[in-house]
Amino acid sequence: RGSLQRPAPDDQMDAGSLRLNGINICAEGLYDGIDQTFVEYGWLVHLALSPLIGQVTIPQIHQVFGFLQPFLLQLVAEEDQLKLPPPLELSIPKLDSSLKTILPQDLTDRAEVLKYTMIRLVAPEFNVQVVEAGCQLLLRGGPFRLANCTLANPECTEGYSLQLRDFQLIQYVQESRLIGGAGPEDNQAAQWLDAGNIHVPEISVDLRMKEPFPFVKQQTEFLVKHDHATHRLWFLWQNQDFC
Repeated sequence: RGSLQRPAPDDQMDAGSLRLNGINICAEGLYDGIDQTFVEYGWLVHLALSPLIGQVTIPQIHQVFGFLQPFLLQLVAEEDQLKLPPPLELSIPKLDSSLKTILPQDLTDRAEVLKYTMIRLVAPEFNVQVVEAGCQLLLRGGPFRLANCTLANPECTEGYSLQLRDFQLIQYVQESRLIGGAGPEDNQAAQWLDAGNIHVPEISVDLRMKEPFPFVKQQTEFLVKHDHATHRLWFLWQNQDFC
């Protein structure tokens, strides 16, 4: 419920709603059994969301972002990341001993930088109404896909891929507000007019983070060595340097 209280008949907008029926999270580690030990060389995470349906006002959107901003900052903040135990030989799964020779000494405790990671988020559709007295903005589209992965490229450390189909943005205006209707009965009987409509059949975006990565050769050799038997990282075997 928002902090702004509206008089009748617009008081029903004081209580907004966002409905997400379910979240399915699948995580898979890529392991290679070599030298009588298991080496983790990849980490894949797949998040599948149910359709997102909601009706909110601008103040309620501000409250939602006020919660999400510190939450996401805690997820990506380096000081909040889990640290490996000091003796790497005791960690589970065990790390490849060759990492100590191909990485500088100050990066030995961060050998996971050579591993391939991919996080993918998918949603079948979304339908959210942003409402206010006498007007409404409808945002809908789907399916929606967002992926993040590490890259074996001298100029990039990671990349993002976004795909959204059938995106629509529709603006509605209540007829009674246009002709000056003031009574509650006029508001309930009034029709909604389509004042504007934007439709984009498909949105596709590919981004690469322009940060130097000095261990491209070491990462490629590490991934090829451990993925040679299974070929689960397809881009290693199709002459491509990105996911």
